[in-house]
Amino acid sequence: KICIKKLNSTKRIYSNINTKKICLIIHTLGNFYYGNKSSNFINLEIENFIKHKLDIISFEACICLLKINNQYYCPIVLQEILVRENWSNRELKYLMHFFNTHESMLMILKLIENCNKDNEKRIMEIASRTDFFENFVNYILKNINKFSIDTICLAIRNINDPDDFELINHLKEESNWVYQVNIIQAIMRLNYFSQNNFDYLLKSLSSPNWWIRKRSAQAIIQYYGSDVDLIDSLIERIDDKFAKDALIVESNKYEINNFIELV
Repeated sequence: KICIKKLNSTKRIYSNINTKKICLIIHTLGNFYYGNKSSNFINLEIENFIKHKLDIISFEACICLLKINNQYYCPIVLQEILVRENWSNRELKYLMHFFNTHESMLMILKLIENCNKDNEKRIMEIASRTDFFENFVNYILKNINKFSIDTICLAIRNINDPDDFELINHLKEESNWVYQVNIIQAIMRLNYFSQNNFDYLLKSLSSPNWWIRKRSAQAIIQYYGSDVDLIDSLIERIDDKFAKDALIVESNKYEINNFIELV
C-alpha cells in the first residue's frame, strides 16, 4: 500500500521526482507482484512509466511488467525497445532474456521480414541478443539483396546448418574482404570442412588481403593441425610465399599450444 501511495504521489509532483526513487518504487512493485497476474491495478500504474522520457525509468517499468505477465507485455515492450536506442548493450541483453519464447521468435521474425534501411540495424541488434538468432539465418541468406552487409555477415557468422553454406557460395567470389573473413569464421565455428570449403580455404591462403590469409591458415590448422604430414605436405607444395608463411605461423602456434597443454 505504501508503494502504491508513493507511486501515485510521484505523478502529482512529476516535475520534481527523484529518478532513483521512482526506479526503486517500480522495481519494488515489480518484484512484489511477480507472478501475481491478477493485480491489474498495479500493472496499469506501472504502464504509465513505459513512455517516460527518461530511458532508465522506462527500462525499469518494462522489466517489471515483463516479470508480472511476460506473454501479455512482450509485444508492448518490444515496440518500446525498437525506439529506445540509447539503452546500453547490457540493458538490451537483459531485456531480451524475456523474449526467448516461440511466440517472441515469430514476432521478431516478422520484424525482420518487414524491416527497412532505417530500422534494420536496431532490429538486428534485438534479434541477435535472443537465443534463437540462428532461426533467422536461413531467411536472411535467402534474401541477401534485402539486407546490409552488416546483417549478412552477422547471419553468416551464425550459420548452424551446413546446407546454408550453399546460399553463400557466390559470396566467396565477392571482392569485399569482409565477406571472406566472415565465411571463414563460419567454417571454423561449425567445423564444417567439406571439400568445397577446404578448396576455398586453400585458395584464400593466397589472397592479397592479410586478414583473409591469416583466417584461412587458422581454419586449416584448426581442423588439420594434428596431421603433421598433411600440413608439412601443404607447406611444401605451396608456391605463394605469403600463403606459405601464414600456414607456417599458425602451425607453429598450434604446436606450441599443444606443448603447453601437455606440460
